[in-house]
Amino acid sequence: MEQRLSLITLGVADLGRSRDFYGQLGWQGQEVEQTVFFQAGGLAVVLWARQSLAEDAGVEDRGAGGFAGAALAHNVRERAEVDQLMAAAARAGAKVTQPARDTSYGGYAGYFTDPDGHLWEIAWNPGFPIAADGTITVPDFGADVRESADEVAAELNRVSGGRFTDARQDRAELREGQPGVVSEPVFDTALRGYFKNMVDDLVRRGLDALASGTAPQRQAVRAELDPTTLTVALRGYDMGQVDAYLERLSAALANEPEQPGQ
Repeated sequence: MEQRLSLITLGVADLGRSRDFYGQLGWQGQEVEQTVFFQAGGLAVVLWARQSLAEDAGVEDRGAGGFAGAALAHNVRERAEVDQLMAAAARAGAKVTQPARDTSYGGYAGYFTDPDGHLWEIAWNPGFPIAADGTITVPDFGADVRESADEVAAELNRVSGGRFTDARQDRAELREGQPGVVSEPVFDTALRGYFKNMVDDLVRRGLDALASGTAPQRQAVRAELDPTTLTVALRGYDMGQVDAYLERLSAALANEPEQPGQ
C-alpha cells in the first residue's frame, strides 16, 4: 500500500447540521447523494450518515460518545490563528475539550469536538512548516544538522550581492578588550532542544548589553538568562550547549562595563 491517505470519512448523525457546522468554519463542500465532500489539500474529508458508514464497513454502530482513539489536526501558519479558529469553532457549536496552550514541542494548540464528537486539534507547530498549498512535510528528526552562524551569514551575503551587514562584527569590535568577552555562539540542532527563536533573541540581547549596555541594563538582561524559561521544541538548539553558553554570558555580564577613557 502506498504511504498516503485519499479520504477521511466522518460518520455524522445529522448531515445538514454537520455541513452547517463546517460551513461556519469556512469550509465549502459539495453534497451528492446524501454525502458531503470537502476538498482538503491533497485529500478529501467526507461527511456521511453514521449508520450508512457502519453498514458499509460491516461494523456495529455503538453510538457517539467517549474517546475514539483518533484526532484530526489542522495546522496553522501563525500562533494567533489557533485562538481565532478555536473561538470560531466554539461559536459554531463545537465543544472545547482542551483550551489552547503551549505544547511540549514548542508550539501552541487546542482541541474541540464537532457536533458528532469527532476530535479536532488546531495547532501551530514551528517544526512543521506549511507550504503555500497547505501541505506539510515531516522533517528528518534523525538528521545531524549543524547550522553555523558564519555559514548563514556567508550565504546571506552571497544572495544579497554583498548588501548584507553582519551585526556580529559591530558587537565584536565593541566587546574587544573587555573582560569576560563572550563570542558569537554556534549551537548544534538536536532532536529535542530549546526553541531556536527564543534562544537567538535572548543571546542577541545579552551580547548587545555586553557590548554597549550600562550596568543596570546588563543586570536586567542577566536576570533573564534562565534556561528554565526556554521552551523545548522539536529540532531545537542543543540544551547542554545553550545552558553552558548562557552561564558564560551571565558571568561576563556580571563584570562592570568599562567607562570611556579607561
